[in-house]
Amino acid sequence: MSIKNFLLTTFFTILFYNLSRFIGVRFFSQTNWWIRMNNDSWHHWQLGILLIFIAFALLKNKRFVKSLFLAIGSGMIIDESMYLLYPFNNQFSHWASLGIVFEFLVFVIFVFIILKTRPKNI
Repeated sequence: MSIKNFLLTTFFTILFYNLSRFIGVRFFSQTNWWIRMNNDSWHHWQLGILLIFIAFALLKNKRFVKSLFLAIGSGMIIDESMYLLYPFNNQFSHWASLGIVFEFLVFVIFVFIILKTRPKNI
């Protein structure tokens, strides 16, 4: 997978989670399924770390699938990056503009790091 496709996959993962969150709250917020999903103990960053671990541990010979897992896992982690600062300021959430700007800045820094280091294994 090229660097461009890797970054696009990461971006579309972040976009997918933000759009699904908006659609879910808008249309499904009163359903039992949505309430259960929001109250479970799994978070995107945990699943993202799991995907990255699987990519490095189990997919050494499958370069495309490894790159795909790394891109999606990175997007999942970036999607919840604003919660790093949530204890200091409750405006860092998916619903606040400050949190959305922070998430965008984390993605821009991620892109800059990927483009500067040009890893050969993705």
